[in-house]
Amino acid sequence: MEKKIIFTQEAEKQLAVAHKDFEKQLLKIIRSKNHYPGDDIIEVTASDIDISMKDMRFTLHSKVVLNTFFKFILFLLCGTIMSVLGIFYNTIIGIILNNPERLLFLVCGVWMLLVSFYMFIKFRLASRGII
Repeated sequence: MEKKIIFTQEAEKQLAVAHKDFEKQLLKIIRSKNHYPGDDIIEVTASDIDISMKDMRFTLHSKVVLNTFFKFILFLLCGTIMSVLGIFYNTIIGIILNNPERLLFLVCGVWMLLVSFYMFIKFRLASRGII
């Protein structure tokens, strides 16, 4: 026996908003696939909708997942940097006090490493369609 589902007024409003968002995403995909130069009208068929629905990705919780993922990366990097600083503290202090040119190379190298790591993560997320 199936249970009857009753929507409150607020739930009906949210359902209407979700339906409009879904329709916008679906039409965006259809426009991008069926765009031909010179055509003013795009005729949508049932097969267009079926194919576009298969291509759609539902990203209901993508912001939460992305936020959690970036927090994880931040804690990972901070923990790694603090561990390395703890292990090589005396060496780093010696570099800072005795050899500032070497310190400049060290800071630039760490900065480039962090930027390239950020770009790699952003590229991976973009290739998966998350961002």
